[in-house]
Amino acid sequence: MPENDCTPSQALNLLLEKVGQADESLAARVKSALNAGKDVSQEEPARGRGRRARVYRKNAPYSDEEALVVALEVLKAHFVELPRIVNAAADSFRKAAVGPKRTLFQPKNENSRWEDVGSTPDKMIDAEKTFEIEIERETTQSKEQVPNLKVHRYDEGDIQAVDRRLAELRSLLNLNSESHANTPTT
Repeated sequence: MPENDCTPSQALNLLLEKVGQADESLAARVKSALNAGKDVSQEEPARGRGRRARVYRKNAPYSDEEALVVALEVLKAHFVELPRIVNAAADSFRKAAVGPKRTLFQPKNENSRWEDVGSTPDKMIDAEKTFEIEIERETTQSKEQVPNLKVHRYDEGDIQAVDRRLAELRSLLNLNSESHANTPTT
């Protein structure tokens, strides 16, 4: 047996340990997804005459192989899908004009009317814009002065490289789980 060959349980524990060392909040998200389990249907046989079997749903824990797949999906969502969503949002903001082209003008004693502000917003079309996510809601009674999260564009080459590495890791784990399925236990 090769030295680097391990069981799915060992691989899962190693993956959780390494993720935990790198980023505790990401490790907590992976563990939360694993603890949620899978939704399964179970059937309770009929008791008594004229009664039908009862079918109900419940959560069941993942097997080690399934847990590895779920953990890799969480990592893919964090490192691949989320950056692509951020880039898509940045592309949408890039195409949008910022600010009004016209504003409502209300002089005293006259009816309100629209006036052109100028062509300033057109200059911002096709320009990279910064955008932030407000962490602390405006309706919070006691403000903690939490700074907004600035969102930056991710490099597409980096995203593809991480996606390839996760695919390689998935293929290695699939090979290991197949080799364990064929290995006799003593």
